[in-house]
Amino acid sequence: MQHERPITLHLTRALGRGGVAMGFRRIPAGRFVMGSRGQCDWEEPPHQVQITRHYWMGETPVTQRQFAVWTQMEAIKHRNSFQNMDNHPAEDLVWDDAVAFGQWLTVRLPDWRQPA
Repeated sequence: MQHERPITLHLTRALGRGGVAMGFRRIPAGRFVMGSRGQCDWEEPPHQVQITRHYWMGETPVTQRQFAVWTQMEAIKHRNSFQNMDNHPAEDLVWDDAVAFGQWLTVRLPDWRQPA
């Protein structure tokens, strides 16, 4: 009898030394209805969307401390407008830096092709 591995719904990944970590939730593949019925002019009418494979999403916005781990490891200069607020969301990001952070973070998550 073959036993299936239980599906992991939550991950915590260390981002570097010093105890900085980031939590993720597994978003399962499947269908859902997206849109609204006339509540906002710019929203589409309700329609079904298919997610073909699961993916991982951060539980919270990226904090200043989490983003700082990447900037220090990559020697990127970034100045926060608000000092000593490590647990507040990262802000004043340059688009390219935000994209690069996401790519750096992606390699620290499980491969979507592997069972979670």
